Amino acid sequence: MSFDKLKKNDLLFYTQHHNNKLFAKFIGKKKYSEYNYNFNINFFALIQFFYSYKIIKIFIQEGFFLAYSCAIINKINPRVVVTFIDNDYRFYLLKNFNKSIKFISIQNGYRGYFIDFFGNPKLKELSKNNKMKADYIFSYNNIIKKYYNKFVTAKILSIGSFKNNFIRPSMKSGKNLLYISQFRDRSFLNTNAIKDNYIYHYGKKTITWDRYFFSEKKLISILKKFCKKNNLKLVILGCSLKSKDQEKKHFRKILNNFDFKFIKRKNNLSNYYHIDNYKLVVTMFSTLGYESLGRLNKTCFFQETPNELKFLKERCTRFGWPNKFQQSGLNYCNRTNETEISLTLQKIYDMPQSLWRSYALKGRNNLMEFDFNNEILKRELKKIF
Repeated sequence: MSFDKLKKNDLLFYTQHHNNKLFAKFIGKKKYSEYNYNFNINFFALIQFFYSYKIIKIFIQEGFFLAYSCAIINKINPRVVVTFIDNDYRFYLLKNFNKSIKFISIQNGYRGYFIDFFGNPKLKELSKNNKMKADYIFSYNNIIKKYYNKFVTAKILSIGSFKNNFIRPSMKSGKNLLYISQFRDRSFLNTNAIKDNYIYHYGKKTITWDRYFFSEKKLISILKKFCKKNNLKLVILGCSLKSKDQEKKHFRKILNNFDFKFIKRKNNLSNYYHIDNYKLVVTMFSTLGYESLGRLNKTCFFQETPNELKFLKERCTRFGWPNKFQQSGLNYCNRTNETEISLTLQKIYDMPQSLWRSYALKGRNNLMEFDFNNEILKRELKKIF
């Protein structure tokens, strides 16, 4: 139980996030509040359950979480509530009880169906009753914008990645190959989704953790051969902030005695300064890979849907979902077939930069927009602040 007083503030963030400080600086706000729903219950918010008719009514009809969230909002009395947890459906229910407040959601990861927002079985019923609302959603691309529109009533604008947009693209590309790590330390993951080494899709036991990432070992082996053939250095860009040494050991085990370079992730922006410096960027399905594509870097995607996940009606593990692309294309393959991957890598590696850029520009608005300095977001926020 926390007894910290909840001070009034114009800007409230729905849960703690590393982008909050960056956003506040972006709009020139030195002071802001954060609602951390996973931490201690606040006493001054809780006592509203005993005297506020509004909070009592929400509690009876909707349950504790929404009632407590509205109690926090009542105390802070913000003009705007912002979240970077765009895949938490509960955020979109808060507007129903706080109509005078602006609610803004900013996409912070490449979204899918499997253990993600669009696979939540509650969405269909909530959207049918028009319960999910926001004033703005700022999405990565035009296709995901249309998917959000199926479920959430909001003004939705495609802006690309908030963080990525702050880093000016470098026109210099190096010689070597960069692989973007998707290593995850299971001890830091949501225990509702990971139990006994199995991944659960909204309560349904689906696939083991190792099986889900089974294609990575095969892909790394193919990249090793490609680098040897083309006299390239294999560089692995780490993604973990909490388990850097464990991540490096993970790849050292896969690559055995092969000489590679591992770059540890320093902070939440550091990796953006690396992805422009390589001849070729490769990933399975990481958000940073799509951000690299938005920056017009030569970027290839190789992933495979395990048989255990073919029960999903949405092929969300394929490249570019919810775009309905073919199984393989110019810079991607949804199979870990060594011949096909090697040919794709060589083709993109040898392609003139001007030809690649023209291809990447054509598809950018349906994969990852890029708006340097977030000018679109800035323009819309000026209407609010």
